[in-house]
Parts: sequence; structure tokens; C-alpha cells
Amino acid sequence: MRLKNIVELNNELQAEGKELLKELDILNKLSRLGKLDIGGSFVYGTMVDRDIDIAILTSQLTIKDRARVMDLVSAISQVSRISMVDYVNYPRDDRGVTIWIGLTIPYRKEVWNIDLTLADPKSPDVHTNMLLHKSMLKID
Repeated sequence: MRLKNIVELNNELQAEGKELLKELDILNKLSRLGKLDIGGSFVYGTMVDRDIDIAILTSQLTIKDRARVMDLVSAISQVSRISMVDYVNYPRDDRGVTIWIGLTIPYRKEVWNIDLTLADPKSPDVHTNMLLHKSMLKID
């Protein structure tokens, strides 16, 4: 794929992703749960896939807090599938201390994935604290 085509694809996916987020009002809904930080290719300008990564930064990581997130995303009628992995309440030595929730959303005859990571803001396992993320956001 030529560079121009990659740039055009990224621009189209970013525009479509912004429309999806606005239509679902998902950022407003999720912001009730903690500070949000969007990461990954959506903000880096390197999209080749319909995928958005959102960290929900909160020190509240109990099973009740996980249930609040699940209730909120379950109420979004456009969501067709929800997956969840809880490494906070069911830890494994080789994984970070986060709760991951994956949403599958059919949109305009395509399928989008929104990856939510519920994490303590101080956790080194969340993308907001990774050197790559901090470096990529400085690129103009």
C-alpha cells in the first residue's frame, strides 16, 4: 500500500471513528466513571483498522466498579458483543492490573472495536503511562 493510501485510510477511519463516538455519546457516558484518555492509532494518526482504545483512569477497580462499566456499555443499543477480562480481581502474574472490556459495534456496514481499559492512573500497565504513548503525542 502506498503512503498516500495509508494516510487517506487513516483520515477516513479517524473521521468515521469520531462520528461513531459522537453518535454513541460514549465518551460522555464513560466520563462518569473516571478520567478518559484515548490512545493507540486513533490519536497517533496511524489507523489501518476500525479500533479505538480508551483508558478509564480510576482508583476504583472493584467488582462493583466493573459492574458499573458493564451496565453502562450494556445499555448502548448499538453494541453487539461485549468481552471482558479482569486482571484486578482475578490477577495473573504475567498480566497487568487492569480490567479490559471489548465492545463490538456494527456501524455503517462495517464493524468497530472499542477497547476499554479500566486502570489506576498510577499503573504502569495503562497506555497513558507508557513512554511510546507520551512520545507519540508529541509528534506534529
